[in-house]
Amino acid sequence: MQISMKSDIDKAIKQLGALGKQVPFAASVAINQTVKDIQKVEQAAIKRELDKPTPSTVKGIRVSRSSKRKLVGTVFIIPHIDKFLKYQIEGGTRPPRSKAEAVPVSIRLNKYGNIPGRRQGKLAKLLTRPDTFSATIRGVAGIWQRGKGRNRNRVTLLVAYEKETKYSPAFKFYEHAERTTAKRWHRNFNKALSAAIRTAR
Repeated sequence: MQISMKSDIDKAIKQLGALGKQVPFAASVAINQTVKDIQKVEQAAIKRELDKPTPSTVKGIRVSRSSKRKLVGTVFIIPHIDKFLKYQIEGGTRPPRSKAEAVPVSIRLNKYGNIPGRRQGKLAKLLTRPDTFSATIRGVAGIWQRGKGRNRNRVTLLVAYEKETKYSPAFKFYEHAERTTAKRWHRNFNKALSAAIRTAR
């Protein structure tokens, strides 16, 4: 999301006459403060609205700063985080990262709700155990675990292989940005403009 308040800036330049030359600097300061305000709101909101997001996901919400010559500030999500976070924002169906998506069912997860050590081959290691195997049972593909003793013939699904994962919007990224802009922009702009005028006089 970009912030560029051209109408407010043009109006201030026209009203201030000779002091209008201070407006671009003040506008840049205000835009930079506003995008930082949005970033803080977004990072707090993602912790509330998503289930245990990792620190790298939270920190993946970044800002680019405005300058006097380019009065545009941007709040964005870095690409490798946006690849999966966009589904939490917009909803939709995410294709698997490989042939199928491994979805935990009855397996211990880390504190962020993910399969621990997944990138280090946790699933491959899981299949080396004598009581686990990969199969499709009653139409459900995944990694299964055999029971012990008298329950040996009973199996438990540990990880399901899904061809796609469907998401409903959960993280109100755009709504938070728009609401924060409406709430903070004029306050930030007026404060920065007053400070710039005092300095110029």
